[in-house]
Amino acid sequence: MQALGIDLKIELAHISLPALYRHKPLYHVALYHELGHFIDTHYKITETTLLQHPPPTQTGVDPAVIQQVELRHRMEFFADLFAASYTGEGIYKFLENFAPGQPASPTHPATDIRLRNINKFLNGKANNILSVFQAALKVRSLPELVSRFESLDIEIPFAEIRPVNIVSPNQIHGILDAGWTFLGQVIGNRIEQWKDLDGLQAERIVNDLIEKSVRNWMIIEKWNNATA
Repeated sequence: MQALGIDLKIELAHISLPALYRHKPLYHVALYHELGHFIDTHYKITETTLLQHPPPTQTGVDPAVIQQVELRHRMEFFADLFAASYTGEGIYKFLENFAPGQPASPTHPATDIRLRNINKFLNGKANNILSVFQAALKVRSLPELVSRFESLDIEIPFAEIRPVNIVSPNQIHGILDAGWTFLGQVIGNRIEQWKDLDGLQAERIVNDLIEKSVRNWMIIEKWNNATA
């Protein structure tokens, strides 16, 4: 950045999606997951959990291997929960559609377990994984994992192919949660005005409406800040 004459005092997180998803904000929930990885690595959150709650040993298995697999799995769990705290059902639906039934591997836990943890978090149910992370966050003097998005009702304007009026920054996150829910209703033929659209058309229009809603909010914010 110094080549541009900019001296940044903060660390930048370099995350992105393929250009294919540039105008598909529904899939931007994956960026929240990746941001969760950055925060986890930067603050050594998962590493802290391993110190507080080391994985059990297994007969005939190298402890170093167990430690590495557990580290990788917990990192995925943290990134999932971080994304869920901002996008709600959005990250759940994303995983459900992009990695359905995926078994556990050395780098990733099984999709079903990941979805179960996300669901428990969103519904305020007891979750051992969440408790482990909350304890580590407390030790690191970091905020707990809690819901940080504001829900908004998009059904009426979106059903009429109109953008929704966003009134707060937290609704920028919340529209991703609402958007995935709305798309599910459309594909399930529960929105009368959309019944003649196929899945790809519906997805494109929902993405367009979300993008337009966010851009409208940005324009209003810039106008208000310029005239304040």
